[in-house]
Amino acid sequence: MVESVAESREDSSSRRTIRSGREKLFEGRHQQAAARCRMAASGRLGRKLAILGLVAAAAATPMAMARPAAADRLPDPPVIAGLESRSANVGASMVMHFWIGGHGVPVVLLHGWPETGYAWRHVAPQLVAAGYQVIVPDLRGFGNSSRPADGYDLSTMADDVRRLVHEQIGTGPVLLVGHDWGGSTAAAWASAHPAEVRRLVIIEAQPRGPWSRPEPWFYAFHRAPGFAEAMTAGRERTYLDWFYRNFAARPDAITPAEEEIYMRTYGTPQGMRAGFELVRALPKDVAANSEAAKHPVDVPALAIGGEHGMGSAVADNLRPLFTNVQGDVIPDAGHFVPEEAPTALLAEVLPFLARP
Repeated sequence: MVESVAESREDSSSRRTIRSGREKLFEGRHQQAAARCRMAASGRLGRKLAILGLVAAAAATPMAMARPAAADRLPDPPVIAGLESRSANVGASMVMHFWIGGHGVPVVLLHGWPETGYAWRHVAPQLVAAGYQVIVPDLRGFGNSSRPADGYDLSTMADDVRRLVHEQIGTGPVLLVGHDWGGSTAAAWASAHPAEVRRLVIIEAQPRGPWSRPEPWFYAFHRAPGFAEAMTAGRERTYLDWFYRNFAARPDAITPAEEEIYMRTYGTPQGMRAGFELVRALPKDVAANSEAAKHPVDVPALAIGGEHGMGSAVADNLRPLFTNVQGDVIPDAGHFVPEEAPTALLAEVLPFLARP
């Protein structure tokens, strides 16, 4: 939104000071977390040996992590108003849970981490009311979808959703909207199959390539096979709560009750594994995006960042893959834009989707 010319310099300076303070606080929290990791890594030999033992034990039985335990039985999926909960076979080893509702041009909404399709609970009903058919999957390994041992590279994740849309629902081409890892999955689909995507919206996501910014500190923690699962076992909510509180502009953006719904499926090592596997598959993703950048496609793309999240970096990072990128920043929002600022998000997305 354009600011009034009459707005005082004092108010503008005050906002910059507040924003700078919040950014420094956000950065400081990351630095404190990284420092704690370094302190743990530099502890006494016994502590190092204990951690190495956990890594070795976890890495020695990766398939055991992949098999759902009896205690890991999935609960009923949560309700998204105006949409119906369904499941469908996608390939030989995948059962994908999804919500669907409405009629009209199909809009596919892809969630990020550490969330499920439930992240779209504020946005999906409004898109149905606007006259769209809305499809909201739980991605491979997340929510009420099945949890295969592998296949967490973005090309495979995108193919899961493509097969759901084309083979099980029988619709397309689609309007494609993705947040966080769902945004990177959406970009993988649109880049590889541009004729299948009418328009693309990427929210708070940076599909990784050689041009991308350095990865965040916690990727190193997630990368070693089995290690993060072992270290967060029994502490899943404590770990994820840090992200919900620190990556949002307001710490109460995701309520304890909403967090509890996420923890129904994230609350075990098996439920956590898919999020860690996304990081472990990044070398495949970077290679695929590097190849795709040799031939960028002209799918119209809207790249949206939160003012206190990735901001304009979302658009900058997307341009090597797409030739027609429009960038927007949602004021007063952090990383979880669909939950923090659904009204402001829809004000940008609806006009973009409606263009011919």
